[in-house]
Amino acid sequence: PETVTPDLSVMEALHLMHDNGFLTLPVCEDDGTVVGVVDVMDLMHGCGGTEGWRKMFASSMEVHADDDDDGSVVSADDSIA
Repeated sequence: PETVTPDLSVMEALHLMHDNGFLTLPVCEDDGTVVGVVDVMDLMHGCGGTEGWRKMFASSMEVHADDDDDGSVVSADDSIA
């Protein structure tokens, strides 16, 4: 499994967890010694506590219109009888 070192930033750990679908990560020294486990809620707290978590959650739930969507494009070959 993926592990992180104690010097990894909170945002880097959040990105790693998001990109890989992890809810927890072991924290290990360079020699492999496990010094702890961090979970996503620990990291959210590290991003500003309850208020920081609310801001991150609210911004992740915003849905933006996709103005670049031209709809489906279907190619037709008029030479087929």
